[in-house]
Amino acid sequence: MKRTRKQEIVGILDIIAGILGFLTGGVSFFLSNTGSASLNIPPIFIVLGVILATLGILALIGGMFALHGKIWRLALIGSISSAVFLPLTGIPAIVLTALAKNEFN
Repeated sequence: MKRTRKQEIVGILDIIAGILGFLTGGVSFFLSNTGSASLNIPPIFIVLGVILATLGILALIGGMFALHGKIWRLALIGSISSAVFLPLTGIPAIVLTALAKNEFN
């Protein structure tokens, strides 16, 4: 199928959210492992860091598939993952992914 602006916008929004999610999760995980004794950071940040990093990776993968116009389900999963972390970019990405369903291979 033909690549459209919807797919490009979804890919960019998902990749932005994915990068932010992965970096936030990584920083949270890193801080909780290195400074928990001196900074009194609760261990829940380890779990939150892993969850955010995982959501970020899913959003990145979904964004790449959206940019290439392949595997609509993975693009949708990436959009949903980005909406969990960053609703400002994720909600429009979900809507545009749903509208562009017929344009994916």
